Amino acid sequence: MRGVTVAPVFTMAAGLAGSLAIGLAMAPRAFADPIVYLELTNDGATTGQISGNGGIDISGLTVGNYTIGAGVVSTTPNNLSALDFANFATTGGGTPGLLQIEVSATGLTAPIPSLVNFVTQATGNILTGALLSMTISTYTDSTNSVFGMQNLLDTITINQTNAGSNYDQTKSGLWEVLNNPFSETFIIDLTMASDSDISSDTSLVPTPAPEPASFAIMGFGLLTLAATRRRWRRDS
Repeated sequence: MRGVTVAPVFTMAAGLAGSLAIGLAMAPRAFADPIVYLELTNDGATTGQISGNGGIDISGLTVGNYTIGAGVVSTTPNNLSALDFANFATTGGGTPGLLQIEVSATGLTAPIPSLVNFVTQATGNILTGALLSMTISTYTDSTNSVFGMQNLLDTITINQTNAGSNYDQTKSGLWEVLNNPFSETFIIDLTMASDSDISSDTSLVPTPAPEPASFAIMGFGLLTLAATRRRWRRDS
């Protein structure tokens, strides 16, 4: 009886170990530290392309009628592209015009294939003056291009917001990673009234999403284990 008993036990253990090993192999791993790129444009004036490994300090940066009082473009392995800017000010003398903020991170990696949920969040306070309009578009690009716009994830639109008010919007979009490395980009089109000052944060945060294949494999492993236990009890 011992010989009959031991074999199913080993089968059970092997089935469980196999399903766990597959689950671990398919578990998402940490994203790579990217290179960050930034460019600001206003009424024909531009900062040109600015880049840095892991982050860029953009405090005091001026383009056209706009000035960043304090701000950092930063990345971490789990927050691939986050643009944080505060005390964003305009000069007087009429509407300062459209400011375009382009932020990109290249050299990103993820398990292949994997489904990733990219969450776009925009929060801010209008300190003085008015925010006339803001549109934030987020993209992923499998060619790993700087400012690549191969796949549109989300678009957030914020209409006129006056001094003393605030805004907070969040959207998310799924994208399947099929090759490494890839890039992500967000583009902000911003228009403020003259003599305005805002504090604002915009972020694009990727989070690995559960994959149906992972659940199917784990379910198959559990069914195999249950069938093996029933066979072991019958043989005993």
